[in-house]
This record gives sequence, C-alpha cells and structure tokens, in this order.
Amino acid sequence: MRKLALLGVLVAAVAVPASVLAGGKNTSDGCLVVQNANGIVTLNGRGTLVGRFDTGQITITDPVEGDGVIKVIGADQVQRVSDIKKRYWGQNLRFRASGRFVARVGDAIGIDLSAVARGKVTLSTADYIESGSYSIDVDSFCQENFKLVPDLPQTFVLGSSG
Repeated sequence: MRKLALLGVLVAAVAVPASVLAGGKNTSDGCLVVQNANGIVTLNGRGTLVGRFDTGQITITDPVEGDGVIKVIGADQVQRVSDIKKRYWGQNLRFRASGRFVARVGDAIGIDLSAVARGKVTLSTADYIESGSYSIDVDSFCQENFKLVPDLPQTFVLGSSG
C-alpha cells in the first residue's frame, strides 16, 4: 500500500511538468497506473514515467537528446543497444523517463509504474499466471476503474491531440 501511495504522489507531482511539455498546444495528457503486474508494458510517448519492478529488464529509447531525463537505478547489467537506446537488467530496479521516449519493461515481475503522457501504451501478461492491474481512467486521474492486465498484447491511447 505504501508503494501505491508513493506512486500516486509521484503522478501528482509530474502532472504539471508534463503539461508544460505540451508547450501550449491544444493537447491533453493521459494517465496510466500499473500495479503489481507481471509481464510487458511498453509506453511510446511524450511526458513523464516513473516506476519500479522486482525483477526483469527495461529498454529505453531516447530519440531526442536533451528534451528530458532518463534515469535508471539498481541495474545489475546495462547494454548500449544503439546511440539512443539502452537495456537495463536487475532486481528492485527503479526508473524515470521524461520528454519523448519509448520505454519497454519486459519479462518483469512486480511492475509498479505511473505515467502522465500522450502516446500509446501496450500491456500484456506475457503468459504469467498472475497479471496485476492497470488504470487508464483520466476522469479519476487513474485512481479508479482498475482492470486486469490482458493476457494478449493490447494497445491503448494515452491523452489526446485536441
């Protein structure tokens, strides 16, 4: 429960900075909360993402250098895939990404994350038995309407462009 409260506070704290990134355009950020999930979460968007997992890996692509921050803490291994892409493995790994990014948490157990962003998110349990839950409910700022993470990959739109 303490982790959930922390994630809620982090989501609230990043809501204003993420809206500033819109630069006055007629856009609206969406929110995503994933709780105690097992499987794969991929977020391709612009905004802010914070999270952690018990064990697994995360691959982060940062296509626009200097437009945000990419930070990963607790990685046992790091692989530079390309000039803009890195993969991190570990236990109790924590991460943060802002600006324009693609983050793929893969084959992970105990995923807890929150995002305020515009873009697309794909969720899947990747054949794990226990799925965890997620909310993409903008009206309640992702505090209600939790659903089980789908078995097969399912893609959702976060935010709108006016």
